[in-house]
Amino acid sequence: MKKLLIALTLILSVQIFADAGVNFKSIQKTVKEKFGKTAVIEEKIYDNELSKIYNNKNEVIGYYMTTFPYGKEIIGYAGPTPVLMTFDAAKNVKSTDLLENNETPGFITMIYSRGFFNSWNGTNLSKVSSKKVDTLAGATYTTRAVIKNIDKRVKMITGDSSSEDKKKR
Repeated sequence: MKKLLIALTLILSVQIFADAGVNFKSIQKTVKEKFGKTAVIEEKIYDNELSKIYNNKNEVIGYYMTTFPYGKEIIGYAGPTPVLMTFDAAKNVKSTDLLENNETPGFITMIYSRGFFNSWNGTNLSKVSSKKVDTLAGATYTTRAVIKNIDKRVKMITGDSSSEDKKKR
């Protein structure tokens, strides 16, 4: 009976992530750009912890988190705005990128060119949710959704239950 329960749990877990649409190939590509061509991601998303990034010696060289599927109800201008955030070995933000989305490409280019996604760089995981990051005029819906996604996901990982409403943006 116990083996059957474990098997069912594994099947359901696989199905949940299949339904979630986590694109590990896209994540791996971005991680290689940030950490080097030998970097390999752990292809598992945890509810309450970061996923690991390894070098070719199987040593942990960093971490990553995705906001999808956890923030799929947070909508930008044209739909969900899933985010990939990478961290160095000390859990300081190395990069923040938007994953596959339906936002207007020209606006996304503008958001990147204005440095919005660099706003968290160097910030320790424990301080990400308390960091004040302003939305960008002309892309308010998208940038607000990215901020909310990051706040929600980081709070899940750090166990911070403070209200998102305490910070005005």
